[in-house]
Amino acid sequence: MPLFQTIHTPQNATIGLWRIEESLGDLQQRLPPNTLQQIRFQEISSVRRQKEWLATRTLIRQLLPDNEQMEIIYDAYGKPSLDQNSRQLSITHSSHFAAVILHPHQNLGIDIEPIHPRILRMKHKFISEKEAAQIEGDELFLLTLYWSAKESLYKLYGKKELRFKENLQIHGHFKIEDAGIEAEGYLEASICKGDFQLQTKVYYQQIEGNILTYVLTKT
Repeated sequence: MPLFQTIHTPQNATIGLWRIEESLGDLQQRLPPNTLQQIRFQEISSVRRQKEWLATRTLIRQLLPDNEQMEIIYDAYGKPSLDQNSRQLSITHSSHFAAVILHPHQNLGIDIEPIHPRILRMKHKFISEKEAAQIEGDELFLLTLYWSAKESLYKLYGKKELRFKENLQIHGHFKIEDAGIEAEGYLEASICKGDFQLQTKVYYQQIEGNILTYVLTKT
């Protein structure tokens, strides 16, 4: 399937979503031959992971102008970036989607999560007492939203060693009324880790049975 959706945010970021429905062979044909990429691809043992790898690169190729470098490299903490390209990048996958966010210069993070009851069993691992008091109504939706938002914050921080329950905090969620889609809004959030202190907004959108979150900051 071609590009599922492109979102242009008010912050000048571009988000692309790809629904992963193709066979492995079909996805391979969408990318031009590249020796280095082929070596990295062959190191992936899982077919699902291979599809995610190919879908992500196919998606980035469609979002970038033809003359821009799209080789993905990773730093010592596993945070991705585009080699010889100043654009900032973040990547995420769910069972059926690959998604990326690009911005000319702002640091960012993105996540997509399916709304699934298994999140209820994880609540104690990432929700603080203060956050638990905010969750009223559709607990399944809100827990998935909070988890996804914290994943986006974790990727923005980019240095690992964060405790989701202590270092990543959600201070409230706000829905945009009459957005014309299933659900859309933002959360007030913070990252507190030693000398690193950041207050920011995490934006969200429900896409079919998934929640997409993203965060951008000039820090």
